[in-house]
Amino acid sequence: MADDVEQVLDGVGARLRALRRRRNTTLAELAVATGFSISTLSRLESGKRRPTLEPLIPLAPIYDVPLDHIIFHQVFEVKQFPQIPGIGNWDGADRTWEREDAKTPHLRAINDDRGRIMVLMTHNTDFGDSYEQEAVDPAYFMRFSVPGYAFGTNVVIYAMTH
Repeated sequence: MADDVEQVLDGVGARLRALRRRRNTTLAELAVATGFSISTLSRLESGKRRPTLEPLIPLAPIYDVPLDHIIFHQVFEVKQFPQIPGIGNWDGADRTWEREDAKTPHLRAINDDRGRIMVLMTHNTDFGDSYEQEAVDPAYFMRFSVPGYAFGTNVVIYAMTH
């Protein structure tokens, strides 16, 4: 795994330059868009500076994963992205959000250059509790385990096959 990361980091400069040129973007424009200095970008592109993962992550576009993405249909049909409250925040009834400003769950991702999801992020939903807290409250388990397991299974199978 570490060798794979090293290999990817070694190729960042050439890939960055090729992508920038393909998009007809200057170093100055890229510097404004990324917050990196022109000299840093130039050194990255030329291989005079080796990047680390931390500063590269903000360069990757984060997007909302649409419901027609295969990750929602990999094994189970997930027709809507479920909002699963943390077990300590569930009111035992219909409320699934934990705060008034958190009523909409989101699934966001970062893709690699082949379009495969490499980073998957959930927001305003607690999938872990849907399968970690099954013994604590049977009503919670019955309400949230099915969508939690369905989506979790889809994610695992997607990760193994893409």
